[in-house]
Amino acid sequence: MKRILLLFVLLSSYSFGQNIWFTEPTSNHVDYIGQSGTGPIAYSSAHATYLYVYRFWARIKSPYGSWSAWQEGESGGWWVSKAGTYEIEGKASVESIFYPGTIYMVYRSPFSFSVVDSYAPSTPQTPSMSSNYGQYGNVRLDWSANTEADLSHYEVWRYIDEEAEWRGWEQIGTTANNYFIDTEVFYAPNAGNVHARYKIKAVDINNNYSNFSAEVTERVEPTWKRQPSNLDSHELFQKEIVEETPKEYSVSNYPNPFNPTTTINYQLPADGFVTIKVYDIVGKEISTLVNEHKVAGKYKINFDASSLPSGVYIYSISTRGYAQTKKMILTK
Repeated sequence: MKRILLLFVLLSSYSFGQNIWFTEPTSNHVDYIGQSGTGPIAYSSAHATYLYVYRFWARIKSPYGSWSAWQEGESGGWWVSKAGTYEIEGKASVESIFYPGTIYMVYRSPFSFSVVDSYAPSTPQTPSMSSNYGQYGNVRLDWSANTEADLSHYEVWRYIDEEAEWRGWEQIGTTANNYFIDTEVFYAPNAGNVHARYKIKAVDINNNYSNFSAEVTERVEPTWKRQPSNLDSHELFQKEIVEETPKEYSVSNYPNPFNPTTTINYQLPADGFVTIKVYDIVGKEISTLVNEHKVAGKYKINFDASSLPSGVYIYSISTRGYAQTKKMILTK
């Protein structure tokens, strides 16, 4: 009878967690992420009076779906940056006063609670503007990095003055760095035929947006206004070459199969923000080849797979109103 009763206690504890529980957090609990981009999740545990707890562990499951390592202690916590729904569970090695000398495990089943982030990143400092390649370079923007732990990236916006066909402020790219190179305009403070204005804003992993930075303005020369006879040797060997305006979207690569390089050709009938990425066959991202605003035209970009093993790879393009995914085969 003693063994049967003990088995019942064990099964009850394992299934329903009646013998240990959390006093903090509770199922309707809310924690908050602060302005720094992190926030604490604290826990405290309790147990039935007839149990002696030798060791207690707790762990949490993030909104990304992954569990943390077990943390030992009847109280403790974690610092997190991601807002959303979390789960927490606990376990303990215990001895019952009814069965001295018998140590066994009891569990607290997982339950969920919330973490909220209502703080936007601080406004980025005003970027500085320079050339990325001496007197022939494109515009390069630099700024001091934000310090928030949950920062995701920056959005870069541009406005071209004296361009009747321009559509006002446009987002021309994103970057996780604290600099950005605008490949569509040349830095020309003394000879440029138009003014370019830039501003940036910060975005955190919880999709909170900062205010725009102050604007920076300088004279530039758009690439689409420069005639071929004016191109210098550096510009002639740019990785991407713009040709005549096409009538429809398309993307392809040649050669395919390839070893170790292939050229991805794509065409855009309209201006837009373009992203081209390469993945392996299980969906792991290998490379981001393009991630910026492009004017309508035909483009080509090389993909070098020298460091990759043979196999099937996927490349995808996405832009306003168009998305396409295709396969390519690397043979070595």
